[in-house]
Amino acid sequence: MKKNRFFSMLGVGLTIATLGWVQEASGMMQLESEWHNCLTREVFTPEQQAWCDRLSELAQLPEPEPANDSFPLKDTLWYLTSYINEAGETVAAQTYIEPPSLLFRDGQVGGSNGCNRFFGSYALDENGLDENGLDENALSIQVGGSTLIACPEEFAAQETAFLTGLTQVTRFTIANDELQLLNAEGEALLTFSPADQPSLTGTLWQLIGYNNGQGGVVSLITDTRITATFDDEGGITGFAGCNHYIAPYQVTETAIDISPAISTRKLCSEPEGVMAQETAYLQALETAIVFTIEGNTLTLRTDTGATAARFRAETED
Repeated sequence: MKKNRFFSMLGVGLTIATLGWVQEASGMMQLESEWHNCLTREVFTPEQQAWCDRLSELAQLPEPEPANDSFPLKDTLWYLTSYINEAGETVAAQTYIEPPSLLFRDGQVGGSNGCNRFFGSYALDENGLDENGLDENALSIQVGGSTLIACPEEFAAQETAFLTGLTQVTRFTIANDELQLLNAEGEALLTFSPADQPSLTGTLWQLIGYNNGQGGVVSLITDTRITATFDDEGGITGFAGCNHYIAPYQVTETAIDISPAISTRKLCSEPEGVMAQETAYLQALETAIVFTIEGNTLTLRTDTGATAARFRAETED
């Protein structure tokens, strides 16, 4: 195997230039013969011995690995897969409201810690050098703020470790479709994988938050479920918590216009507030003018940039 590898690395041109062979076909046969001579120490001329020494050096080189830059740091939604907790242990990330995530874009950083959404800024130097003169990807992250949804204790601990880890990052690495954020000692504080991004149409979207019409985005009432599916013919169908609904929509790139929905006429008394939630959700849909999809999260926003509704793609386990 090594012998064949050397043929391709050195090439016929090098064979001709080094050994003075004239014909390609005979030269290749001569190269194999000379390789045998190198192994059996039958070549003793200084010129040919130098050639054998060079061949021996090539034998020690590792096979080249393909570059792995299919997922750049910026503009990729990264899902947290593991992190270092307060006890210094590496543990798997958990999902509460939505998967913990991170997105770098235009100097701004944001995402979800699994319970609350956060925002901040970052500084990046992908061409820096470390103290040994080796290439490194220097990165610093400044967390600005977050929403204030109360989380169960185990998720609150993850939230704290996630946000604390971000502030301790000094550089990053991306290899084998995995992002690691490292501290000054080279320890991987946070590890991520790239998110699969579903399309707007043909996906079953499950509501995780909506604008209640009073200036706030709220979660769904416990034990209720609201869905939306956008088809290719300009229609939305779904379940609003008590009734099924349909609504026409138009979309151009990221702009969206949703017309008032019509729904079935069922009345639900339980759980408490489900009918008011349904009405507020359907009204929120009408206020959307733009949509974004980041990973498995669809966000509809109003003309002021406020969130009208946020969905998570429902996938089969």
